[in-house]
Amino acid sequence: MSQDGLMDLNATLRFDAAPSDVFAMLTDEGFLERKAQATYALSQESTVTRDGDTATVKQMRELSGEELPDYARKFVGDRLTLHQTDQWRESATDGSRPGTISVRISGAPVTLDGTTSLTPADDDGTEYQLWGRIKASVPFVGSKIEQTVHDALLSAVRTEETAGQRWLAEQRGGERSV
Repeated sequence: MSQDGLMDLNATLRFDAAPSDVFAMLTDEGFLERKAQATYALSQESTVTRDGDTATVKQMRELSGEELPDYARKFVGDRLTLHQTDQWRESATDGSRPGTISVRISGAPVTLDGTTSLTPADDDGTEYQLWGRIKASVPFVGSKIEQTVHDALLSAVRTEETAGQRWLAEQRGGERSV
């Protein structure tokens, strides 16, 4: 929890590929579909809009709300719809690239806003860093909802990291299955 009462979400993902390859993966609609499958999305839609060396990725994932605690499920019901927007700015000469992330959940007064970055790692890999703030505008149970969202998003980030590592390995091996 930060000093202003919002829940922080900080994660570092590691990929065995150059930042340009990780950026290509994160903006590939086939990978976005794979990421949705890995996080057990019931359905998903994604679009990637490129403008030169920048990109905006929008993904909607419909997820089951059955495992949510009662206090959270009353806002979303048995299904929740997550809307994520990632905006990637131009890369630097070393391949690093800054970005932003925004997550909204339909029907729930919960937001995540933050920054992202792709940076070269010492061993020719890439670190994908995410720093965000989760806010639930709900009297009395807001902090409980923020903690629930934090835990779910952190779990999803780790699942997405594994899906990304597999995707990149398949790309290096010349095979691709979605």
